[in-house]
Amino acid sequence: MTNGNSKFMSGCREIADYIGETPRRTFTLLVEKKIPAWKEGKLWRANKESLDRHYDKLESSFRQIDDAAADIVRRLEGGADIRDHSIKMQRELNLRNKGE
Repeated sequence: MTNGNSKFMSGCREIADYIGETPRRTFTLLVEKKIPAWKEGKLWRANKESLDRHYDKLESSFRQIDDAAADIVRRLEGGADIRDHSIKMQRELNLRNKGE
């Protein structure tokens, strides 16, 4: 284990505590390479700053999806055609993602 001031973490349990997941779920995320980390021998290691950036990016993506869904609901309540609107929203999301 590392001390609280280190920017690196060692072990699945320490990483799990940092990201707020169970050790079992964290191990799955690590093995599936869903979070930025690496193995040193048998020990999983992660950089706190990399994890923070990773989760900030995920949160931003979820916010965009929430905003798009809320916009669809508002437009549908105003009588918009769902097919036209879904095509437009997909284009807007694609443009946003290209800009990142």
